[in-house]
Amino acid sequence: MKLDYYKIMPKWMCDNSPIGGNCNYAYYLIHPWQLIEDWCYQTKWFVQRGWRGYGDNDARGIDWYLTSWLPAAIRRIKNNKYRYGHPCGMTRKGWETRLEHMIDGFEAAREIQDMKHAYKSREQKVAWTRFHTGMKLFHEHFFNLWD
Repeated sequence: MKLDYYKIMPKWMCDNSPIGGNCNYAYYLIHPWQLIEDWCYQTKWFVQRGWRGYGDNDARGIDWYLTSWLPAAIRRIKNNKYRYGHPCGMTRKGWETRLEHMIDGFEAAREIQDMKHAYKSREQKVAWTRFHTGMKLFHEHFFNLWD
C-alpha cells in the first residue's frame, strides 16, 4: 500500500509556497533541489524582464501575464490626479466609465482563466460578456491609453 504523502502533511504546507517557489512546501520537502532550480529560473526571468520587458515564462502564457498587470495599469491611468485629459469628443466621466469597463473586462478574463464559475453557468456567461465588453473598448481606445 502506497502512503499518500500529502494527506499526512499539515494543510498550510499544502496550501502555501515559499517566496520564489512554484510549488507548495510539502512538494519541496520531498524535492528540495527543485526549490533551488525554481529560484534560478525566477532570477533568470527577472533579468529578462528588465532587459527585454518580458521573461520566457511570460511568453508561455501571454494571456495570464497581461491579466496579471493590465487591470492595475489601467486603474492607475483612471485614478491619476494629474491627468492631462481624455479622448476628444468624450467627457472625463465618460472616459473614466470606459476605463472601468476595460478594467472589469480584464478582471473577468482572470475569472475565466481561474475557472471561478461552473461550466456554462449564468455567472460564466456574465463573465464572458464582461470580458467581451472590456476587450471591445480596449481595442477601440488602444491608442488613448496614456496619461
